[in-house]
Amino acid sequence: NCFDFFCVAITLIGFMAGGGGAASVFRILRLARIFRVVKKLTGLRMLFNTLIISLPGLLNIGALMFLLCFVYAILGMNLFGKVKFGENLNEDANFTNFGNSLLLLLRMVTGEAWNSVMYDCMIDTDCDSAADCARGECCGNDGAPLYFITFVILGTFITLNLLIAVVLDNFSNNKKEEGTNITDAHIEDFAQAWSKLDPHATGFIPCTRLVSLLKLAKTPLGVKGTRLSRLGILRFQKNLNLHVESNYLHYHDVLQAVTARAMGINTDALPHDVQIALETGKVKAKIEAEKKIQMNAKARGSTAPMLQITHGMTGADGEQLTIEQLYAVQRIQAAFRGRKARRESQVRAEEERAARSKAKAEMILSHVKNIFVEVEENERRRQGGALLGRRPGATDSAMVVLRDSAQGSEIEEPDNDSARRSPGSSI
Repeated sequence: NCFDFFCVAITLIGFMAGGGGAASVFRILRLARIFRVVKKLTGLRMLFNTLIISLPGLLNIGALMFLLCFVYAILGMNLFGKVKFGENLNEDANFTNFGNSLLLLLRMVTGEAWNSVMYDCMIDTDCDSAADCARGECCGNDGAPLYFITFVILGTFITLNLLIAVVLDNFSNNKKEEGTNITDAHIEDFAQAWSKLDPHATGFIPCTRLVSLLKLAKTPLGVKGTRLSRLGILRFQKNLNLHVESNYLHYHDVLQAVTARAMGINTDALPHDVQIALETGKVKAKIEAEKKIQMNAKARGSTAPMLQITHGMTGADGEQLTIEQLYAVQRIQAAFRGRKARRESQVRAEEERAARSKAKAEMILSHVKNIFVEVEENERRRQGGALLGRRPGATDSAMVVLRDSAQGSEIEEPDNDSARRSPGSSI
């Protein structure tokens, strides 16, 4: 909002100033609105913050570089101030005065043609080698390589790399802080994940539902979108340092635990008074939440559930339980139940297999018995037919008699019809 006010104020001042040079300056300042993009782009914001954080270190290293250039500029004036100009040591780049020496050294820090300037400062032909030679006519100095090489090492390879090291160190620290920084968006996502497991907004969920909550919440407060094994989830819960005091977990307890883990804060290492303040706040929040649950449950027409919260849960020896111990016990029980269920299913499968085999054997046995019965009946019929057919030709003569009688009846029928048609002939 302050930045927007600054941009609007600059715009109004530019309009009121008219068309002069000052108005143009104010109009140019309106380009600062481009910095609004920094707030929206995470990577650009990280780089901008790195630049702001690095400014003090950059100023210190810049002062060190200026001191180095100051010393070498004075040395260069005394050593090479009268050297005869060459191709690279000329009117624009020389050691004749402090300003030119400082500018030349700043150019050499970037690594541009410093060796060529060194060779020009070592000239020993067509020059005056006397000690009282005129300016611009003297020969070079044999100490030029030592001067230039030490300056390049100290100025280019050390000082400039110090600048880069400061920026990279601040960038890595800023990136680490950005990665572990908990924003309002993270808290809102965690609250939405909690509402899915606590639709009545009681502020409590069962201890056994913590893993479901972590799988619904996105990183860094949860594990949604990551591929964690059961061992990884167990380690995640171990880093929460969350103690189990009842069969239900409160919202503030879980939120504080996951936030401390994401930001790398060890609550046990905090000062004693800070720990007492945190515990007092959590206890007050839980008491108020339990009272609210009781009031809502007693209200007429209320659908809020009455939670049976059991306090003072401890281990077998009275030690305080942690959430990872509860999860480990839950997984052991689930493994035992699964193994027992698999054994029972195997026993049932074997019994069903035996029953099917028995039914199949009985069906086959019944079919075989039916076949034997049919064979015996067929054998009896065959034996009975053999006894009836002992007299030879009897059956054939009977068949001949039957055929002759049938043919005789067919002959008699047309005679009867002819008798009916001509009654006079019978007379």
